Amino acid sequence: VHTNATAEAKEQQERDTPVFRKTLPEVFPKKYLYAEHGVLLVATETVSDDVPLCLGLGEVRNIVRLVPCFVEGVAATLDKNWETGAVILEEVQDKTRWSVGPCSTDGALSRAPNGTALSGPGVYSPDGPLCHVKQMDGLRAGRCIDVDNGEAENLKPGGQVLVYPCVSRWNQHPSFGHGDLVGALHVHVPSRVLSSIARGGRALDARLCLGVKGRDWREAL
Repeated sequence: VHTNATAEAKEQQERDTPVFRKTLPEVFPKKYLYAEHGVLLVATETVSDDVPLCLGLGEVRNIVRLVPCFVEGVAATLDKNWETGAVILEEVQDKTRWSVGPCSTDGALSRAPNGTALSGPGVYSPDGPLCHVKQMDGLRAGRCIDVDNGEAENLKPGGQVLVYPCVSRWNQHPSFGHGDLVGALHVHVPSRVLSSIARGGRALDARLCLGVKGRDWREAL
């Protein structure tokens, strides 16, 4: 916060910045922690495919994309409903593990029996808690999922999703969704950003889902 910021600007920033206190053990039941090895964020429509796809990173750069969840040959050996339990760490593709948390305190985050993340609404957060989602592997371990240029006035759907050093900015605090967005990672655009966009004669939905450009891991991003 700049020391010369006005009182009104400070109050607006406080309203737009969630308080993060919960850690992963407080959010998910202990039986789902698996010795805190992290979680796989699997694309729902690929769970039963020959090659399930997970949120991950490529070999270079910070760009987030969908990649095979497992090393070659493992997917064919998976049990039915594998997504409801644990997997073997050594069989997981590199850079597909994520840690969830800390999260804001308003609302509740849980895990459904089928493995879907369930986000319960809070008093002030209709879509439930906002969380840091951090990469756990490689040189970019500890970096947060980030909506590129989240503060830019030209913000619009279709921007890059990447990992970036964690800071307390809204574009690094996705929600797991509630109601019509259950299980859908998305960010909430603060009112000050929406107001700025509106003054420029444009409109933008307050919730932006995290899509993955190209979807296919074989397609260069």
